[in-house]
Amino acid sequence: MSERGITPNLKAFEEYDFSRPDYTGQTIILAHQIAVPLSYVPLLESFVRKGGKLIVDGMTGFYDGDVHNQMLTGFSLKNLFGGCISEFKRIDTPCLYRLKGYEQPLPGYGWKGLIRPDKGAETLSRGGELSLASRFAFGKGEVVWVPGLLGSGAWQGDGAPLAGWVCRECNTDRLPYSFQTYHRDVLMKLSETKEAYMAVVVNKSGTLQTIALKTDGKKRPSEVLFADKGGVVNGDILTVHPEETLVVCWKK
Repeated sequence: MSERGITPNLKAFEEYDFSRPDYTGQTIILAHQIAVPLSYVPLLESFVRKGGKLIVDGMTGFYDGDVHNQMLTGFSLKNLFGGCISEFKRIDTPCLYRLKGYEQPLPGYGWKGLIRPDKGAETLSRGGELSLASRFAFGKGEVVWVPGLLGSGAWQGDGAPLAGWVCRECNTDRLPYSFQTYHRDVLMKLSETKEAYMAVVVNKSGTLQTIALKTDGKKRPSEVLFADKGGVVNGDILTVHPEETLVVCWKK
């Protein structure tokens, strides 16, 4: 996500505010969260019921907080995810997830989960008679479930397909600044104050990067606060040299 210029908010579970009345537009990603304590289940259900979205991959929920195998003793997230796992298979070659409505296949490594979906769950990718990925509406929100190691697939191969899919699922069009396209080994972190947005861009790609920014359409004056190799911002275009850190400020 950082290679698409998007800054996710990383939190420990207990740091997240689950007391809000509405979570429309909010997304939580549970990436291969193998152990999910039972006390977290009603909090996640409340989040989705109030309009939030969950994106879940890997073997999330395989164990509870006491390391009991939920797939054997009763899956506590079944009602929220809209199904349960029939089995996990160890795979030696990548599984390509061809998700409904998305052109580029996403590779997953290591493990492949087969979903036995409940009534009302939409199959996004099929593996024989079962599902490799699903979408399930729950209250005002939804859960997108891909029980495969998509992050490992992106890490070992091309991260662009996964980054593009996550951007679409998270509706990143509303963000003030991000990258138009994927830039491997180029990271951007964006922060906000009352007066401005500030981006720190680091280019570890080894080549000069010309980056077209995707914006929310609002024109804001920009200023380069730091560029150790002469990087510049020209309108919605960033130029960042190899091994350069560029700090840009947009005044509100």
